[in-house]
Amino acid sequence: MEKERSNDQKHQNKQTKNSEELSESKNSSQVSTSFAFQQQFRRNSVQNQTTSERREVSVTDSSSFLLFAQIIVCGTLFGIATILLWQLPFSTRFRNRLEPVASMPVQQDELECSRTCRIQLVESIAQNLTFPVEYSQQPALSTFSAWNILINSAKNSLLIAAYKSSLRGKHVLGEQALKNISFQGEKMFEALISAGLDRGIQIKMVENAVAKDKGDNEDGNSLAKRGVLNRRVLNLQKIFNTGVMHSKVIVADNKHFYLGSANLDWRSLTHKMEMGVLVQDCPCLSRDLARIFEIYWQASEKKCAKEVQRMIQQMPPAFYNSQKPLAIFDGENNKLDVYLSASPRSLNSPRRSWDLNDIVEAIKNAKTFILIHVMDYFPMFLYTQKGKYWPPIDNAIREAILRGVKIKIISTALHFPNKGLGFLKSLEVLGERHSGGSVSVVS
Repeated sequence: MEKERSNDQKHQNKQTKNSEELSESKNSSQVSTSFAFQQQFRRNSVQNQTTSERREVSVTDSSSFLLFAQIIVCGTLFGIATILLWQLPFSTRFRNRLEPVASMPVQQDELECSRTCRIQLVESIAQNLTFPVEYSQQPALSTFSAWNILINSAKNSLLIAAYKSSLRGKHVLGEQALKNISFQGEKMFEALISAGLDRGIQIKMVENAVAKDKGDNEDGNSLAKRGVLNRRVLNLQKIFNTGVMHSKVIVADNKHFYLGSANLDWRSLTHKMEMGVLVQDCPCLSRDLARIFEIYWQASEKKCAKEVQRMIQQMPPAFYNSQKPLAIFDGENNKLDVYLSASPRSLNSPRRSWDLNDIVEAIKNAKTFILIHVMDYFPMFLYTQKGKYWPPIDNAIREAILRGVKIKIISTALHFPNKGLGFLKSLEVLGERHSGGSVSVVS
């Protein structure tokens, strides 16, 4: 008995230590999934790039690699980054071909996926927001359109992971809310009802608990009560004493999926800037994302961290990771190596890549420039009793400046602006005092 108590105490101390190392913050104490692409071209220059005014993707002539990362830069136990590590399809010869890991035989369906997978950026742009002509020529597919494609084309199943479900404006604006304000969210609500009740699609939803703001979980509850879907809530506060489930995922028929920053919320469709990817005809990646969803689904029934840890040990390993990605070929026969990563590590199955490692590695590999678009920039523990600097991503950015990399950052500085702007100013000063690197901040 004393031995068991000792073991439990050691486990508790270890868990406490981990919580202190990666503690919760409002914006990034989250469960997440991420999407990564790797590619080797004749030129080895690497770019870490998010979007600027339109959050559109572009590259310069000096490089053939693009990194998009919507990074929430806070240290937390459940930190999310919705990440896209993306190689654009250029007509460029490869200097080297990345060979598959010998110990991981290529499956027949992987060969099929390598030719059929289609990946495209999708985005939400706030209504009445206009841009210069040069940024408006080829707008990306809208988040609304991407969700419509997935929900309305589903034949058998839909898996939905959502931080919130507030598709109808009435939950925030009242019963008299004008439908034209939230019309796209209303359409999505109706599409889910049609899929679940009229077409008999099996829909499973995992939603974060406990709801933070008014109306956050109302439509998930409503859809479950109507018999449209089977819903569970994942309360990480209850299990780990910290964290939220912040992933935004829709998987259709284990063949197509959306992964991005947009909440299942009317405001994410028409009133906010969001970005993600729509992946079609890609069962290999879709099944891997479904494995991440299954962890959320099973964890929602657990009562404590020990139960979750035992469950994780029994979960099947990730299909792909940074060491063993899925090879995809575009229309010009360029090879892209793709994998999913996730946070936190405590919910990652064996062989799953961790978000933070990928973000830091990408920043370290940048040679020319880095573009970052974030809601807030807080490299610190904000929601602990004693504020503490959290350096991994901030240090990587500072090292990039010293290497001569040019960095541009867009941040809303919405929460705790004095703290956030202080960190951003610090980066600007470092850039001003280094002849090679530079930092430009728009907030």
